[in-house]
Amino acid sequence: MKFLIQLSFTDLDAKSLETDVLIKNYADKEKHDLAYDTQACLLDIEHPRTNFILEKLESTQQQILVFSKNKQFIEVFNNSTEDRNFSKDSEIQWLLVLPHQHSINQEELNTLSSFQFFYSLDIKTRHDLVRYMNKNWGISPFTRTGGMVTTIRRMDAEKKLDIPSECRSGVTISVRNGKRTSEMTDQEREIFRQQLIDAVRKSSPSTKI
Repeated sequence: MKFLIQLSFTDLDAKSLETDVLIKNYADKEKHDLAYDTQACLLDIEHPRTNFILEKLESTQQQILVFSKNKQFIEVFNNSTEDRNFSKDSEIQWLLVLPHQHSINQEELNTLSSFQFFYSLDIKTRHDLVRYMNKNWGISPFTRTGGMVTTIRRMDAEKKLDIPSECRSGVTISVRNGKRTSEMTDQEREIFRQQLIDAVRKSSPSTKI
């Protein structure tokens, strides 16, 4: 599934860009064959394949835009990244890899401020988005611990991708407020997520979250 992101500038009109997105996939069910030589690609530095992809880039043909966890622009790399370990920088979260034909010019770079995911939620888009999330971060109904762990991972992916509330999973319900996760506010989701983490650590300390 292709995502649409919007680059924001302080002195210029926003620019929309279609991109592949590779975020941390806990299940890692499928191999990602990304065409990053011709297609824009947004990488989450927590994904295990990020360093591998960066090593394969031809530095003279790709531009790498670096963004913080809250999607604010930090810096740009047009040359080799071999001496830079992005995963060790706690401020960095996103790398937008742009092939030459999609690169941002200097005027735009001077005023680039942030990016955000953009969703035009017609019926087809909503269906595709939910199907994509279910495929990559499905919630396990078979065991209590499995259900909690997969719910945490689904919530993390939904937050990272800025999935709209109407497209978030409503499978899990909080016993404290009676709300589905798709009905909660951002603050309620954070509280519920932490409650799930605490419950998993108590019931199954060896389980990786």
